[in-house]
Amino acid sequence: MDPKLEPLILNLLEWMSARPRSHSEVMATWKTSCPQLTVWEDAQEAGLVDAHHKAGGLVWFEMSGIGRKFLEERRPASTATPQAKDDSDSPDGKRAKSHSDSTQVPVANRPFLISRELFRTDRLVVRHLDYPDYDDFYAVYSDPAAMRWVDDGTPIQAEDCFRWIEITHKNYAARGYGMSALVLQETGDIVGFCGLVHPGGQEDVEIKYALKRSVWGQGLATEAVRGMLEYARREFGVERVIATVAPENSASTNVLAKAGMFETDRIMEEDGAETAVYTWSLSP
Repeated sequence: MDPKLEPLILNLLEWMSARPRSHSEVMATWKTSCPQLTVWEDAQEAGLVDAHHKAGGLVWFEMSGIGRKFLEERRPASTATPQAKDDSDSPDGKRAKSHSDSTQVPVANRPFLISRELFRTDRLVVRHLDYPDYDDFYAVYSDPAAMRWVDDGTPIQAEDCFRWIEITHKNYAARGYGMSALVLQETGDIVGFCGLVHPGGQEDVEIKYALKRSVWGQGLATEAVRGMLEYARREFGVERVIATVAPENSASTNVLAKAGMFETDRIMEEDGAETAVYTWSLSP
């Protein structure tokens, strides 16, 4: 490794310590910022980063064990420029608002969080969302049938998944809550996601959920929503939670009603579509 490149390589590893990075992010950041240098190539050749292939054809990179050791041994001296740019923006327009707020809070300098269990229901373990959940996250949010009623109905792109998870980690740091993974106790498999968010920075706490098609019709969504509402009350003192849904989405309106939520409003969107607002409240 060229000693002259070490400060830049340390800067690269600091950037990667926040979360895994997609191939396109690496190319946009390091091949564009330092085209005349071999920063990325040297880091790969030295075994400081590992490549993985994920669902959706995405190639992503994370620090190797060697890279983490290299960074920790030299971190005090890591003050190099240029600073690698980071995408803390919402991954995609309207849908990202369901997961984005508090972008000023930095992600911890480690590759993965410890996925803390939040609560259990009869059949589910509900825990924090983390980067190793990528495949399941992509499986749910890239399914056109599952996304039909989510915002504009556009499935997520593979490389946006990590940014969604990163935004969720920032929400944990800022508010203590965000989106969570739903794990089936019987098998240990992730079957969907559910959580509490503030779309677009709104004051109201809003509940969101999406499950894999393979478990639809089993009552798991209702079970998750009921548990999340009780968790919000017990752990955070939340007294009011809303949900927004297309009135014609009878499967979702049934879930919300069974979970103890009531339709309290109708909103006319700019495109002429109606949105029903359901509310759960401790107040009569």
